[in-house]
Amino acid sequence: MSQDSPLKGKPIKIRTQQDGKTIVAPSTRTRYPGTEGQASLRLGGQLMAHGTLEKLQRDLGAVERRIDRHVGAKLMLLRRERNLSQEDLAGLLGLSQATIHHYEKGNDRISASRLLSIARALESSIAYFYEGAPE
Repeated sequence: MSQDSPLKGKPIKIRTQQDGKTIVAPSTRTRYPGTEGQASLRLGGQLMAHGTLEKLQRDLGAVERRIDRHVGAKLMLLRRERNLSQEDLAGLLGLSQATIHHYEKGNDRISASRLLSIARALESSIAYFYEGAPE
């Protein structure tokens, strides 16, 4: 027989490992025998992760890394379609070639304002970079 946790439905804060961002979402903690300290994270009604808070943090970090790699791969594809080298694109944006390289590999996260600058420089939309992104 389950017993609801007093935290059920109250905000739960999860700090991601990759960039230290904090995500606040409703808790769906429920106590079952042998599951003390476990939680489920649901966003938009979809189960995103279940387990200890540490596991939830790891899972969210993995999703973020997959999205960063996807956006970077789309950046590389679009840059090549425009017949630009990393150095050329870096010059247009006032960045170093190494920064473009790190973006394309997904090692560095591209900020919203930087992604807008990149999209404009490559005559594209921001939405292009997220087409087909993992969920």
